[in-house]
Amino acid sequence: MLSKCISVECDENVFSLSINPGAIDTGMQEKIRNADNVRIPATKKFETMYNEGKLQKPKDVVDKLFRILGSKFYSNGDFIDFNKID
Repeated sequence: MLSKCISVECDENVFSLSINPGAIDTGMQEKIRNADNVRIPATKKFETMYNEGKLQKPKDVVDKLFRILGSKFYSNGDFIDFNKID
């Protein structure tokens, strides 16, 4: 919604996109997976995602981002959900 509001309220010098890259295997993910699952209930979810190979590599996310942004025109305020893009 913030991207949509920016696209409506700002002049044409501002271009806003909202991007959901999905779960990425980062250092923060590793810390979450190794955290106390009582304090951070999502620990088990991310452990499972990691063990099932469902966390994306950062380089793969960047490659995908450049590929999709270079191949399609997006409008100001659009939302890009990586979970819905092959």
